[in-house]
Amino acid sequence: MKRKNIFTIIFLICITYCFAQEDVFEKYGNMEQVISLTLPKSMLQMVPDGVADGIDIKQLKEKVESIQILTTQAESIRTQITDDFKNLNTVGYTKLLQAQDKNADSVIWVKENGDIISELVAFSNAKNMIGIVRMKGQFTADDLQQVLKQ
Repeated sequence: MKRKNIFTIIFLICITYCFAQEDVFEKYGNMEQVISLTLPKSMLQMVPDGVADGIDIKQLKEKVESIQILTTQAESIRTQITDDFKNLNTVGYTKLLQAQDKNADSVIWVKENGDIISELVAFSNAKNMIGIVRMKGQFTADDLQQVLKQ
């Protein structure tokens, strides 16, 4: 009986922690001085097919379920977002890229199931702006490479 209770408590904590991760966009999305944009698949489907900047739009929009973008230039909010992002639960994610230079720190994580990427989270903290992009869908590393090389 004790094991069952302990397992239940751990399970509830894990669920709560995982859902808290989703709150970065909810927490800051409605604040003044923050730009938040969510593009669901239905909106992405409205984008005309074709090639833009060498990217096959039709192929990309078939694989992407949603894109969320959050950005701000407000220093106090940037500090809060940076702190939250440092404490983000990255269990189940693979760090795809980390880059630092004098102008910006950037990191990209992906959640994978075999060769399929179900989520990409990109975080960039530049001198005067911070940005987070989350893309959900079912795409491969080759699909990302086609987008990132552009």
